Amino acid sequence: GLAHGESSAWGGSRRLAVRIAAVEGRQADREDTVLGPPARAAFGPDGSPTAAAVGFARKHGVPPGDLSVVSTEKGEYAALRRSVPGRTVGEILAESLPGAVEGMSFPKAMRWGAGSHRWVRPVHWLVALHGGEVLPAELFDVEAGRQSRGHRFLSPGAVRIPDADGYADALEKAFVLADPAERRRIVAIRLAAAANAAGGSLVEDAPLLEEVADLVEWPGVITGRFEAAFLDLPREILVATLRHHQKAFSVERDGRLLPAFLAVANTDRDPAGHVRRGNEWVVGGRLEDARFFWSEDGKTALQARVDRLAGIVQHAKVGTYREKAERVASLAEALARRLGLPASDASAARRAALLSKADLPTGLVAEFPELQGVVGGLLLRREGEDEKVSAAVYEHYRPRGPDDPPPATELGAVLSVADKIDSVASLLAAGERPTGSRDPFGLRRATAGIFRIAFDRSWSVSLEALGRLSAFATGGSPREEVLAYLEQRLADHLRERGFTIHEVHAALKARAADGAEAPPLPDVLARLDAVDGLHGGEHALYADNSGGGWS
Repeated sequence: GLAHGESSAWGGSRRLAVRIAAVEGRQADREDTVLGPPARAAFGPDGSPTAAAVGFARKHGVPPGDLSVVSTEKGEYAALRRSVPGRTVGEILAESLPGAVEGMSFPKAMRWGAGSHRWVRPVHWLVALHGGEVLPAELFDVEAGRQSRGHRFLSPGAVRIPDADGYADALEKAFVLADPAERRRIVAIRLAAAANAAGGSLVEDAPLLEEVADLVEWPGVITGRFEAAFLDLPREILVATLRHHQKAFSVERDGRLLPAFLAVANTDRDPAGHVRRGNEWVVGGRLEDARFFWSEDGKTALQARVDRLAGIVQHAKVGTYREKAERVASLAEALARRLGLPASDASAARRAALLSKADLPTGLVAEFPELQGVVGGLLLRREGEDEKVSAAVYEHYRPRGPDDPPPATELGAVLSVADKIDSVASLLAAGERPTGSRDPFGLRRATAGIFRIAFDRSWSVSLEALGRLSAFATGGSPREEVLAYLEQRLADHLRERGFTIHEVHAALKARAADGAEAPPLPDVLARLDAVDGLHGGEHALYADNSGGGWS
């Protein structure tokens, strides 16, 4: 009920803040109407109040004579009209802030002090200002004031916030950048400059940049070095070691890594070099561990690890990863043949599928779970495996998300789609259908990957054909649930591409005149583009599916 302007959300490792511009200081007074019992029950034939009216009036502290009759869509009711004075912004904040903040959910929470409160971190101070006025709010037994805190080391004392507009400026003088976007901008600039000074360029890593910018309040970049001998490790393993264990960025020149790394620190000064040496010491140990795992994992052929998958459960109702690999092998071979690939490629797809999960028992994957598949492909390449097979294993988890590229090779794409179809079909059969925001097995992401690959490669395969392949995952005929889920997710995928629900529905329901199978996925996209091209012209589009075709 308060007029206000735009809001900005700020935060860092020690603070969360919301600033809202031009907030009205007080609500307008208003007249409120409180409905009571129906008029026929509240008043007698002579208009005198009944017991129902008397009770309603008593509940609201007024005499029965203050009641009136109002007409609503449901009939006439006894009602009380009263003036409600507007509340101040301080009164509203004091009432609503504790519930809003305490209701935030985090993966982990903690207790502190006497243990009466539970939140993501202990709360030591609270600033609540309307202009320059301190508002009477309280949170976790901490009363609001105008005292914040500066950088933990560079300016550890209290910081007086003069008014709401001066919050960010006051903190910046105390070596705290409250705006995450500004911190990301500065970190990116300093990383690029440090990489250039090290004789190379930065290996871009947008998710890592996002993460480290939220871990610091006054960012600085430290350049460290490691032994050049570690460059013998595969690039993927070296970069993952720096990223995973030290949240450090790699540096490259002409596509080759340099023996240097960049770490983001919570200070822009390291006069004695202690921060740099500490990072170098940790990085050296981590790279030594990675070299050990790379050496040890190479002593056992990946083929010899396949049997170990029988002891690794994918899902209690689905089975082991050995069973998954066998299902995916049949599915990948069938998909390759459906796409018209040579028999040798179908056989290679089958072999890649059987080996695709064999890196799960390796030390490298235990250390770097994000390198599943990549490690398998690297080990196969070192063993001298057929390049088509090793590349398919290397790529088969792609795309891992909307920003991840799809597989670059045809067999990698086949194996990726086969693996994802198996996951969707088998887990749906196990009752793991995503609901709301809950999707613990990433089935939505898997189906999005299936459609991205199929569209990007212009595969002449229909949605129904993909659905029929799910029979390999469920051990029988294709489940209607799988077909329905794929169609629903395809519709969502197409809507995310900008098409309307009506356009998507018309294209997906289209059939040839003889009622044959639905069109291939690229044809669906072509139909949508054609329909979309009609918009804005003098065309009237009418889709009639009753006869099995277009009208």
